[in-house]
Amino acid sequence: MPPHGPEPAQAAALIVNTAGQYLLHLRDNKPGIACPGMWSLIGGQREGTESLHEAIARELGQEIGLTLQNLVPFTISTRTALDGTPEAVQVFLGHWDGDASALPLTEGVMCHWATPELTDRLLMDPGTAAVLRQHRGLAPAPPHPRPAASERFAAPIDVHAALVRPGTTGWEVLLTRRAGNVYASGLWHMPSGHVDGSHEDVVEALVRETAEETGVVVAPHNVQIASIVHHRSPQGSVRMGIFGVVRSWEGKPQIREPHLCSEMAWYPLDRLPSDMVAYAHAGLEALLAGRNFAIHFQESDDPIAHLVDSPNRVRLMPATDSTLLGGLAEGLDVLDRQ
Repeated sequence: MPPHGPEPAQAAALIVNTAGQYLLHLRDNKPGIACPGMWSLIGGQREGTESLHEAIARELGQEIGLTLQNLVPFTISTRTALDGTPEAVQVFLGHWDGDASALPLTEGVMCHWATPELTDRLLMDPGTAAVLRQHRGLAPAPPHPRPAASERFAAPIDVHAALVRPGTTGWEVLLTRRAGNVYASGLWHMPSGHVDGSHEDVVEALVRETAEETGVVVAPHNVQIASIVHHRSPQGSVRMGIFGVVRSWEGKPQIREPHLCSEMAWYPLDRLPSDMVAYAHAGLEALLAGRNFAIHFQESDDPIAHLVDSPNRVRLMPATDSTLLGGLAEGLDVLDRQ
């Protein structure tokens, strides 16, 4: 794709299991479709005003009955349309461990887990082959097209609830271990989630997510916004995280979503576990340092977890010293009168 090309209208999913195998889809061998009789990724055309993420979620559900919550953008690929012209395809990366032969296939011949070695011997559409080579580190990433002039970059906003209580040696925070087909499954995190839409603010979202995940009731006035973290994951997705401290609530925390959380535990704020999501760890680092804003941009080869021997990408940003702004309002008033 040229660096200034249009936003892709196609979306596809590169799904990998724990064994490092790729979920491939054998297309029907009939005229009138793209890449007939070839192995490919599940995907399709964006419909209406839906986003590319919404498009791939719909295609996965329609074609193989699969719902994944951990899809992140991976790369921009190309495929050849029926008229011979190239089309841009946004490829999302996801993880799933399951029986490919048991998927309720509605299109194509079959789905199959393929080892990296096997993919070199399959009849595969060139775009899929290029994506697999890139994922295996055998080819450089193609240049990403810039959005069209009318498109603006947008990042999701998520909220993280730091429920804290006095411990024997200091403050303790409630952590939850992620489970199931979600991003960072198996690692410690905090009750968290996305702002659902324009109908709720970040405090309302934090109160809702805390209730959904732990069962406790938090009054909005008991939420103290501690830090904001501008985060980039190793896969390249970017988001803004709002970290709120809660010291008072009603009820006893318990696991309300066992398909997404395997356990809960209290940890001292200054002795957090090593198998914790680095992004969540960054927010608590900012809290402990008394900083209200941090940048946490990870590199592609960074682990998702905050490991002792891995690079710490947290950049704690300094706050404005309001005492240095004395007379600013008066100076602006003078300028307005000139």
